[in-house]
Amino acid sequence: MRRTLLFCAAAAIGLGLATLSITPKGQPLAAPVPRAVPAAAPDHSDEIKEAMHNLEEAQSHLDKAVERFGGHRVKALNLAHEAYLECKEALETAEHEHH
Repeated sequence: MRRTLLFCAAAAIGLGLATLSITPKGQPLAAPVPRAVPAAAPDHSDEIKEAMHNLEEAQSHLDKAVERFGGHRVKALNLAHEAYLECKEALETAEHEHH
């Protein structure tokens, strides 16, 4: 009798599990699609800092150059300085948005 009860219980559990894996239309359930965890936005601050370093070097070279370029050297020096300031603002903005 005990063996019969165990057999019936095991059969009922097996049948129940089999029923759970079938949809009402008789089609097997699809395996759940794992959701990708969104990656944090890459931090490109090192790239900006490197650009700022390069702009400082460019300004230094332009500053040392002779003054015979028809105002283009001075214009390039000013543009390099503006670019440096934009990079600085970009880093400050990124830092502000990150916190």
